[in-house]
Amino acid sequence: MAREKLLINEIVDPLAARVIVDEGAGDPDLVARFDVAGVPRVDGFLVGKQAAAVPTMVTRLCGLCPVTHHLAGIGALDQLVGVAPDAGARQVRLLMHHGSVLDVMGPRLAAPRGRADAVALRMLGKKVLALAGVPGHFPSVATPGGVRVAALPGNQEELREEIRQALPAARGIVEGLLAAAGEDPQGWQAYEGADVVVANERGEWDPLGGYIRVTYNGKAELVPAAAVPARIRETVLGSITPRPQLLFDGQWLAYRVGPAARYPGLAVAKAQAQSLLDSLGAIGELLKEPLPKPGEGVALDATHDGSGVGLVDGPRGLLIHHYTVEDGVLFRCEILSPTAQNEPWLAAMLSRAYREGAGTEAMELAVRAADPCLPCTQAPPGMMNIQVVRAGE
Repeated sequence: MAREKLLINEIVDPLAARVIVDEGAGDPDLVARFDVAGVPRVDGFLVGKQAAAVPTMVTRLCGLCPVTHHLAGIGALDQLVGVAPDAGARQVRLLMHHGSVLDVMGPRLAAPRGRADAVALRMLGKKVLALAGVPGHFPSVATPGGVRVAALPGNQEELREEIRQALPAARGIVEGLLAAAGEDPQGWQAYEGADVVVANERGEWDPLGGYIRVTYNGKAELVPAAAVPARIRETVLGSITPRPQLLFDGQWLAYRVGPAARYPGLAVAKAQAQSLLDSLGAIGELLKEPLPKPGEGVALDATHDGSGVGLVDGPRGLLIHHYTVEDGVLFRCEILSPTAQNEPWLAAMLSRAYREGAGTEAMELAVRAADPCLPCTQAPPGMMNIQVVRAGE
């Protein structure tokens, strides 16, 4: 076997977060921005692939939020085939979502309380995911219009009972997080744009709903999933920081997504803790009774051409998958992540911290508030390695 020598000339700190300052920026309110070079766009990688394989493939392209991408991709294919999941399949998908919220956010938010609490939330999230057919990191459960029954575990009742018994202790942990979460006395996280969440036809928050609910200046509007792409434009087309805007009441607005958008009246740390509490409550409701047998959905073939839009309000906020399929092959793909959508809000918070000389501590709080999908957010409080650099360095 031939040997190859690899030269390592750079050590990358996974907990580092680069803030790029550009005093000559056109907008004086946006002189600092977060470097999201570690979050490449994956749209182009999927074009030309078989549409049926895309929701599983995309989980490998984004390893930090694989469940959310899987569900958004399947949501787009649901729309494409014109078949909605039945109650049983929707229940499995909701368990996948809420399990991923505990798995992704729980350990990070609970870390200040100690390792035991962080591990408890992660293990509970893993058990919920296992019950929904995701025993490992990468899911392959949902199908167009349903789920793969074969993916579900044989010990459902045993897992269901273990989860139900663990819920009270988990609620105690998260209620403690909510009580201890700090306020935002200086208004660092204040926001003047629109707040966007996923909702059902009644406007109620629903992480797998078929609408987005846009709220701005006391007004609200429901936009069906199929109409969402026409209501969002990228002001920096194709960039990893596309600076998207949303058309609302005749004007293009900046907007944000995630727990802060769901609970704009709360400091972001409290909103994030509340989202954990919501998922625990939802899991308890979903598991009051044994899981019904879910529908298998339909097979995707070349007759299912057209467009589909999948929406998921994941742990970090709204994820959009928009597919156009021809002859069973993905002809066009647009994916807009929570990281990309919240980047302008993060830039505004970082710029204020820089202008007012608040230092890296305020910048770290800003990064944690916007919660980009990067390893630096896993750093313990106060340990994020914020590096402030000048544009061009």
